[in-house]
Amino acid sequence: MRDTLCQAIRNQNVVEFQYDRLPRKVEPHKVGRTTAGNIVLSGYQIGGRSHSNEVPYWRLYKIRKIGGLNVASESFDGARPRYSRTDDRMTQIFCRL
Repeated sequence: MRDTLCQAIRNQNVVEFQYDRLPRKVEPHKVGRTTAGNIVLSGYQIGGRSHSNEVPYWRLYKIRKIGGLNVASESFDGARPRYSRTDDRMTQIFCRL
């Protein structure tokens, strides 16, 4: 799944998946390992639902909790405001915009 997400980042494709039993539509920006050891996707959610009801918004998704990943044909134009190539929450970054 990590390789699929990294390819989507390189091609700037939107991804769709289930997370916490809710549909998500996300512009993927970065995949890395957190300080707690989890592999995560940092992305800007543009559609679907969230428990906070805040969409669009930046989110961090644990890859092990992502289900039904689909790389959409829809693309996005690049980094969203407030994007940073570095991330204090991550000890290692595997891929990024």
